[in-house]
Amino acid sequence: MFLKLTTTKSTEDKIKRLKEKINTADAVIIGAGAGLSTAAGFDYGGERFRKYFSDFEEKYGIHDMYSGGFYPYESSLEYWAWWSRHILINRYDCPVGKVYEDLLSLIKDKDYFVLTTNVDHQFQRAGFDKKRLFYTQGDYGLFQCSAPCHQETFDNETVIREMVKRQKDMKQSVKVTIERLKNKVVVSNDKGKKWVFPIEEPTKDDTSINGVVGHIASAMLTGTIASQLKELNSPTLTYTLTLDTK
Repeated sequence: MFLKLTTTKSTEDKIKRLKEKINTADAVIIGAGAGLSTAAGFDYGGERFRKYFSDFEEKYGIHDMYSGGFYPYESSLEYWAWWSRHILINRYDCPVGKVYEDLLSLIKDKDYFVLTTNVDHQFQRAGFDKKRLFYTQGDYGLFQCSAPCHQETFDNETVIREMVKRQKDMKQSVKVTIERLKNKVVVSNDKGKKWVFPIEEPTKDDTSINGVVGHIASAMLTGTIASQLKELNSPTLTYTLTLDTK
């Protein structure tokens, strides 16, 4: 027996009225949540979940990506193993959802604005104007200071891909700590190795170093800064910024 889904006249009337409202509107405000990405096929459970997180499911009994994001893992190494995978498949290694493209086709010629709790970057990837988007819960593709001591964010694709690549036994194998000192930035790893990057007389409130910090974190993970390393000379700690990619 097969169930045939039909569109009722009431539904057709609602769709028709909505289309008329959009066509005649001076401006359109869109509010969107997780249901839109689910409709696009980005399911957080079932087969898609087991494809990427079967090891976490077996160890912890987690059955969906949403629950896994809040789980109290044994260490931050496992925490970041989970989150780097999660970000990779839901932000970078996934197609653009057709429902997002369809929605844009309806309002692209209108004065529109989007308020969304979605963090998967689908609106922007589908072609929505970045200046017309407000992500109330952020974006999977951005890191920021965990304090947070400033408002700047850092693109994380390179770091995330490297973190996933270096996972072993459900743990992230790279830990990088970045310390903001009086006249330098000190980068250290979990093997006790340190690197020093001098900066020009910053103050505690100075944010000019933040872009450098993001660059250093990425470079540390990808091994591209070996030629820039210098020895540590007992600096005086005045302020600490930690970007923990454990």
